[in-house]
Amino acid sequence: MKDMVEFEFSIDALTPETLSMARLSDYLRALAALMGNKEAVHFEGVREGSAVLAQHIEVQAIPKVQERLQLIHNRQSDVHKHYDKLNELLRDDNATGCFREKSGANIVEFPGKNIQKPRVIHAMRQMGDLTGQLIMLGGKGESVPVHLLDGDKEYNCRASRELAAQLAPHLFQQNIRVFGEGEWNREETGDWVLHLFHIDRFVSLDNAPLSDVITRLQAVQGATWSKNPSADLNTIRYGYKENK
Repeated sequence: MKDMVEFEFSIDALTPETLSMARLSDYLRALAALMGNKEAVHFEGVREGSAVLAQHIEVQAIPKVQERLQLIHNRQSDVHKHYDKLNELLRDDNATGCFREKSGANIVEFPGKNIQKPRVIHAMRQMGDLTGQLIMLGGKGESVPVHLLDGDKEYNCRASRELAAQLAPHLFQQNIRVFGEGEWNREETGDWVLHLFHIDRFVSLDNAPLSDVITRLQAVQGATWSKNPSADLNTIRYGYKENK
């Protein structure tokens, strides 16, 4: 393909026949986040043998993708988080993987199943809220799996069947905010990781830009706003004022 270079991400324990559509979307989302430059990376298909996810990257974007891949082992980089996410998916599938140019050697190895899970040293439950787009809903039992996506973060939640039915019209629509109790684990790395969030209620959100929302609020008759709308919003939502 003209002005494109082909790359592959292979998953040793899966084949095109055993790779489900839902799992494929998980891998593609994580790969897209890892490589960045989303407008220049194009999915081609799943090849035979091991499950090989083929992509074409526009030539002008390759240096940028390579620069991101060099940051994989920098824990302060967002690229490291996406690398960890792919390894987590592979570990759950009892697999390892590699990312390579089709005509060349492996560029990045993904040990997947060979990485030992971080040990949980503390667990806690805390009331709170999450915001994101509803991307998955449904399952067996009285407690239904619900997945929210906030940027590159995916939250694993549960809700009653009654509440899940109310959530259904919001699938792939505007962002929602859910309220409830989260189960958090502190790993030996020191990171707090949300294990599961139990949803009690939710509200749908307006996706209009913040500047538009502030303009509409300032136009309300009788409303009083300072010269720092952000501080005013914090006062309304959290009950404190910023010292500026």
